[in-house]
Amino acid sequence: MSQGKRIVSGGTVVKQISGPISLLRCSALCGADCGMFHHRSENDICVFFAERYFDAGLVFTSDADWTIGSKIYSVVTKDEWTLVFRGQKEIGVQVWDTWSSAGVSHDSPIAADFPHACLRTDHYSTCDRHFRSHILDNWVNIQEVYMSWIKNDTEVAYILFDGAGTSRDSWFTATGILDSTWAPSIINDTSFLFRQSIKGFCRTNQCRRFYLSGPHTHCRTEWSYSYTLDFQPDSCQRRGFWVPNLSHNIPIFVYSAVNGRSAMGTRHSYPIPDTADVLAIWVKFV
Repeated sequence: MSQGKRIVSGGTVVKQISGPISLLRCSALCGADCGMFHHRSENDICVFFAERYFDAGLVFTSDADWTIGSKIYSVVTKDEWTLVFRGQKEIGVQVWDTWSSAGVSHDSPIAADFPHACLRTDHYSTCDRHFRSHILDNWVNIQEVYMSWIKNDTEVAYILFDGAGTSRDSWFTATGILDSTWAPSIINDTSFLFRQSIKGFCRTNQCRRFYLSGPHTHCRTEWSYSYTLDFQPDSCQRRGFWVPNLSHNIPIFVYSAVNGRSAMGTRHSYPIPDTADVLAIWVKFV
């Protein structure tokens, strides 16, 4: 239950009951066609919605008279996809620390007190943590992996990977790319991509995860499609070799905003990349 909140838009009303009805009774009546509900103690109003609290499009507001309730869900799903990881920008926690923390999960079932904003791909401004699914520790029967960059509630880039026969960390390879916002450019660049891995390139003064970049030449001339900065300031930024003045808060989800290579260096002709709010990774099972 989430006291002091109600749904204001984006929800499909399945049924509404007007008093007398208690919060407990309202919860019990959330049946097969009900994803969630809100209840008003004054006047005893119970409204059932088809959507789940992590579905896109729902808008909530604070209201002391209302309480939101929901069924207990094991995983976050969207059509045939299941969310296995969701990173939130600039919260001060490394993406790799959460991704690689075996035994840590925020689903199976999803805890009632886990922030709803941290399960969503829109209306996520209050999110203060990353999400990790138990599926990362049980990587079996995976057919495809979908990696998505979200900015201002909208997907701005994606890569679809072949997940068959992979492990938690091995699916992230250039040769496994099936489709992408950056296709065909990124597929044609497969042989040029350097250190293509989730763990990426990490040392004392640099830490770049989910790394899809060209050869290491010099900060001013390196190009990339995407990477996640898990350490800031990166040595390239600290020495003044990058054009953008990026936040010093981690993580930072860097992605190419064009259909091809991008570069932050001061001596490069490629467009400057952008940064995303959310990095979401979904899987499709066989």
